[in-house]
Amino acid sequence: MGKIIIYDFDGTLTPYSIPKFGILEKCGFKDGTISLEFLDLVKLNMKEDNSTLYDSFVKVLFNLIKENDFLLTEENITFGYDNLQYNKGVLEFFDMLQESGVKNYLLSSGFKVCLEKTVISKYFEKIYGTLFSYGENKEINGIADMVSDLCKQDKIKEILENNNMKDTSEIIYIGDGLTDYYAMDYVKKNGGTSVLVYSDENDFIINQMEEKGVVSVKFLADYSDDSDLTLFIKKVCNIN
Repeated sequence: MGKIIIYDFDGTLTPYSIPKFGILEKCGFKDGTISLEFLDLVKLNMKEDNSTLYDSFVKVLFNLIKENDFLLTEENITFGYDNLQYNKGVLEFFDMLQESGVKNYLLSSGFKVCLEKTVISKYFEKIYGTLFSYGENKEINGIADMVSDLCKQDKIKEILENNNMKDTSEIIYIGDGLTDYYAMDYVKKNGGTSVLVYSDENDFIINQMEEKGVVSVKFLADYSDDSDLTLFIKKVCNIN
């Protein structure tokens, strides 16, 4: 049976660890990136509503879109996702794996409709992401099913079941941070390989994750053909 690689998205395959939304650029945020101003609004909402970080993030995002007179439609929320930047070598990496028989899965707390619009969506057997709920005229009015950090374990179990696997010995999970803790922990404890990728070798998250004992190996988030990360994946997957 061939190997299966499961990927986080933001920060793992892209150069930014927090989601980037083209619609935010239309709302006045430079390059559509999440600013300190945006995060301050999220923190304020968490305090006012006594809500989780993710719930507050979604509420602030939705409110900003509506306050700038945009409809909460899939077209608006996914704007720009077909033109994202990726870490070095990502596209060539997936082309290489496509010819090898390795199965790829995307597992993210990001919005599924956004992930499905990316140019790399075609490489995945299945994309797991947070689902919206809808009201009249197909307008988004909330979250129907969120892929939380802990929920990632359940999705990995589903992948195992769908591939008739009893454990994670043939699974490689690639992630970039604390939100991947539960996924990495489950994969590593059940015989698989957890790969932490980073853009800055001095990032404090690297030590935090290693201290938690959930990281098998760590590499710079460089997917070029001759990078340490790609050479490791090729070796583990028996790709010449």
